[in-house]
Amino acid sequence: YPLRRQRQMCIRDSNAEYGTIIEYMIASNILPDIDTFTLLTDYYSEKRNNEKMKNILGKLRKFGVSLTLSLGNRLLCAFSSMCDFKALITVLDEMNQFGIVPDVTAYNAVLEALRLIKDLEKLEELFAQLKEYHKPTVNTYTILLKSYIEAESITRVEQLLAEMNAMGVKKNRHLLQTLLVFYAKQGKVKECSREILDLEELHPSISFDFFITIFKAFAEAKHFSEMSEFFKELVNKNIINPEVSMFNKMMLLSSSDNGVFFDDLMEGLGLKPDSHTINS
Repeated sequence: YPLRRQRQMCIRDSNAEYGTIIEYMIASNILPDIDTFTLLTDYYSEKRNNEKMKNILGKLRKFGVSLTLSLGNRLLCAFSSMCDFKALITVLDEMNQFGIVPDVTAYNAVLEALRLIKDLEKLEELFAQLKEYHKPTVNTYTILLKSYIEAESITRVEQLLAEMNAMGVKKNRHLLQTLLVFYAKQGKVKECSREILDLEELHPSISFDFFITIFKAFAEAKHFSEMSEFFKELVNKNIINPEVSMFNKMMLLSSSDNGVFFDDLMEGLGLKPDSHTINS
């Protein structure tokens, strides 16, 4: 059946004369194919119609249509966005029965769902399964690292970082900021300095605004001396060029009794305060 016609029917699904697209096609003596179920999955996913998506696998079996990698991945990504872990397991089992291995993107979607429900045991099981078939991507490690950062498991975070480096997976901007914020909250300047080595590869695409979230993490945890130390290192490595406006932003994150750190820093860098600095 023409794909364009199937797409048109999916768009008007709720107004179909016979209630559903499948019934409409059967009434017209047309058997649904894999394109039909793929389009329906995309449509129901967009409408976040979880119940109708759950019926897709049953209808595949009913009409003797074999599940494909593309449709399996679509279902995994859709159910992951809804954190429906029971449906995810059903899809994974069905894919296994057909000998279909999900791609990395689909695995990552399921891992993200497990992160959201904080099931670290199943997260590790699926991560091990993923590594049997694929090389983990930076997104894979970001999901794992976020899970253990939220669980405040420094040991596992360090293990994952070591594994990531050994596999030659490069950190991206988002992951670097996540790690720097994590270490900043604990006042761990040494670890922040270590991550700067990867940050230098992204320079000069990194703006000062990138660091505001990190300095805020230092400030909220009241690690002001550590924040000053980290700022000096960024300046010494020419990652940022100090300006008065930067200090004004950082002072807004700080408390009134910690202005001495910024005052000393500015003086050491030969910067003169402006009216905003004085007000801060």
